[in-house]
Amino acid sequence: MGSSRHLGASWRTWTLRMTSLSSHKAINRCRGKTELLNTVSTQLGLNINRSKPKIMKTNTKNNNPITLKGEPLEETDSFTYLGSTIITNEAQKMSKQGYRTQELHSSC
Repeated sequence: MGSSRHLGASWRTWTLRMTSLSSHKAINRCRGKTELLNTVSTQLGLNINRSKPKIMKTNTKNNNPITLKGEPLEETDSFTYLGSTIITNEAQKMSKQGYRTQELHSSC
């Protein structure tokens, strides 16, 4: 009985570490892709409008910013994709408390 508890605790610790590690790797991949996009677009003579790209983080505690041209990109709680609004859990809680999505955007 004691060994199964120990294995369960080890498994949970390992899972948490791997989840944290995969989140860190995903952020780094996103940073790399953003920098590559900036490099290639500059080579092609294209300029990325810094006011448009935004970052929406979900289920991550990583506070390292994703940057474009050395400047951190703005974070958002929601966005609309193909007519569907996608929001973070925090924004969903706020909307249940009476905030509208438009108010969430203007407060950022």
